[in-house]
Amino acid sequence: MVMQPNIRIRPARPNDQNFVLSLAPRFADIPPPALVATDSIKAGSHRFLVEAMEEHGRAATVLIAERDGEPAGVAVLWVQPTAHARLPVAYLSDLAVASHHEGVGVARALIDACKAWAHQKGLPQVNLRVFASNRRARRLYGAAGFTPETVEMVASVQGSAPDLSSLPPLDRLLRIMATLRSPDGGCPWDREQTFATIAPYTIEEAYEVAEAIAEGDMSALRDELGDLLLQVVFHARMAEEEGLFDFEDVAATIADKMIRRHPNVFAGRAVADAAAQTRAWEAIKAAERTAKAAKAGSVPSALDGVGVALPALTRAVKLQARAARVGFDWTTVPPIFDKLDEEVAELKAELAEPTPDPTRIAEEMGDVLFVIANLARRLGVDPEAALRAGNAKFERRFRMMESLAEAGLDGLDLDAQEALWQRAKALETEG
Repeated sequence: MVMQPNIRIRPARPNDQNFVLSLAPRFADIPPPALVATDSIKAGSHRFLVEAMEEHGRAATVLIAERDGEPAGVAVLWVQPTAHARLPVAYLSDLAVASHHEGVGVARALIDACKAWAHQKGLPQVNLRVFASNRRARRLYGAAGFTPETVEMVASVQGSAPDLSSLPPLDRLLRIMATLRSPDGGCPWDREQTFATIAPYTIEEAYEVAEAIAEGDMSALRDELGDLLLQVVFHARMAEEEGLFDFEDVAATIADKMIRRHPNVFAGRAVADAAAQTRAWEAIKAAERTAKAAKAGSVPSALDGVGVALPALTRAVKLQARAARVGFDWTTVPPIFDKLDEEVAELKAELAEPTPDPTRIAEEMGDVLFVIANLARRLGVDPEAALRAGNAKFERRFRMMESLAEAGLDGLDLDAQEALWQRAKALETEG
């Protein structure tokens, strides 16, 4: 049989049945077409695998991939007559790899073994079917030399929306988005959206998640996390339509990244404590940035990877933290106050000019804010969170002022308004 380093392909044995059947749920990993329920795929795959094991050596051939002596994958072949070919062909009805053996060549070894088996039997080709939505499998088979010969095409009947209620929640959400974006019966607004038009909503939803957390509202957090997940699904769907990547690719990328950045958990490397893990995490990220810069042919920088689109205060903190890693930082807090005094003095000096320059004023104001962000970083304060809390405090007290002013605030002079402000502060403190 076909051999690869540490991968061996052999015929199935009766004691392989439990392993083979354990792979049935893997056939439902990818969201199926609209009218196919995930549960039916799992049940059908289980039934077909049972039948294949029963028919092994007669109508079917079941091949087992072993990796380092452990069962790692299965392929099921049948000799099948076709309406178009003069000779029967080998039909590859099932191929699955255990999740902890993915990405190391097991699937490709099984495919090569299927081709070798067909050649040995004198069969001219290996045929298979795959859902159009399963881009991962299509890439695998395409790389192994499979090309489309016949294409099964379907069209939704207008007015008969698919029943998605039986699908698992994530599958249902992915299917809903596909339906909304469909040119046949989808939503006009959803179809018109692009990455650029959706981006502001993505940012807004992230802020609403932060707001729910700040308010301690777990019910709202659940809703807002769902809204944020929808943004991920929306972007992934648009990318899939353009042939760039899909939701599965997004999930696989972050899963791979988390494993890569946690060698203490997934590679058996010991770390002393959380602080050591943070240092290791940052070192791994730095190595990734260096590799990315080298691939792009650019000079790596300690500031690489700090997103330009971040909120300004957050970006300021990240830039300062990156600079601090290479030693460009004050060792104590007092010099930061001195720098703040210096920047405020420069702002005052510009304002004192006979004709203040608005551009210079904005520049000096930016310098003041940058130092304030640095001070917050050194004090262990998130400036965005602190400012959100300050905004909330102002809003609370101002609304209380409005309720205390019987005739409204707009008819009061500043001294009267200040008196109401102090009353609002006192009431809040007493409460």
